[in-house]
Amino acid sequence: MAIDLKQEQLIQRAKKGSAEAFEALILSCHSKAYAVAFRYMKNESDTQDVLQEAYIKLYTKLKTFSHRSSFDTWFIRIVINCCYDALRQQKSTRNRRNPADEGDDPRDMMPGTGPEDSPEEAVLKEERRSMLEKAMESLSPEHRDVLVLREYQQYSYEEISRILELSEGTVKSRINRAKLRLCEILKEQNPEFFV
Repeated sequence: MAIDLKQEQLIQRAKKGSAEAFEALILSCHSKAYAVAFRYMKNESDTQDVLQEAYIKLYTKLKTFSHRSSFDTWFIRIVINCCYDALRQQKSTRNRRNPADEGDDPRDMMPGTGPEDSPEEAVLKEERRSMLEKAMESLSPEHRDVLVLREYQQYSYEEISRILELSEGTVKSRINRAKLRLCEILKEQNPEFFV
């Protein structure tokens, strides 16, 4: 594991209480953390909430960072754990919420269209994206984690093994099983597309 000397200096300064060093640490890993959190939370507001919680945890736990993995790997694990906490909280809140309180803004249901997409293509893309999201939510957390990190965040097997604290062989096996399970779920949920 290569150690980034600049990042290491920031870590040491932040551990000693430097607010500037802590802010620089956050900036150094914000884009990766944002991408991972957004993949789980699926909207800007919840993503920002999760990141704020992750930054607070980073601040309180930074002194425990022991270099068994890279700083980025360690922090991404914190972000993923915060996502799980937020999703559990949302599920609990959703179970107690009154459906009449839900706002139905039609703009929330419209697919985003690019300049090259016809309305039909945009609808099809949105439908496929929605099917995939629904199938991903049906995966076990173990399978979802490895797929998000590998396919959406483009982490290497080695990086995933450090983030999830698994052997590379286990990571590869889980990715393979996750892809197979994802295909099964897609076929179960959408048999009309697999005739």
